Amino acid sequence: AANTSRPSSSTCSTTNKLATASNRYRALQQFFKWAVEDGELRSSPMDHMKAPMVPESSPPILSEEQLTKLLKTCAGSGFTARRDTAFLRLLIDTGMRRAELANLTVDDIDLDQNVAYVVGKGRPPRGCPFGSKAAHALDRYLRVRSQRRDAQLPNLITRPERDPGIAMACSISSIATNGR
Repeated sequence: AANTSRPSSSTCSTTNKLATASNRYRALQQFFKWAVEDGELRSSPMDHMKAPMVPESSPPILSEEQLTKLLKTCAGSGFTARRDTAFLRLLIDTGMRRAELANLTVDDIDLDQNVAYVVGKGRPPRGCPFGSKAAHALDRYLRVRSQRRDAQLPNLITRPERDPGIAMACSISSIATNGR
């Protein structure tokens, strides 16, 4: 019989991150739980194993210089420049997730109170306050957006030929990698 008290070296090689090992542990735990409930096994080999400890890690934070450089890539008065500036300023000020921004509608933005109302990761809606620079950028974007033929669409991102999430990901990736 195999020793089930610790993962084998082939399962958790040094190249695997702890988070990957933790995800695999939870998946195997659920599988064996199902096998026991279904009568396929008497007991789970996972019963005597401990989950890998995954330390909390913070995402990298951009410096002031990096943020300034990133915002300079969006300079201009055209639709794309105003959109990208508004989105970046909103992300910077609120810390909302990209998916939360991608799912925002025009009605979710309150420029009187400088708050964006988002729904994220199965949680109830919450208000994300933003500063005056983000408010100004959003106002400029909404004005130029109102002149487009797809302005009647509810989503803040107006790209009818694409899913808003994909459009947002493309926009951010483009800005981050090559300045457009």
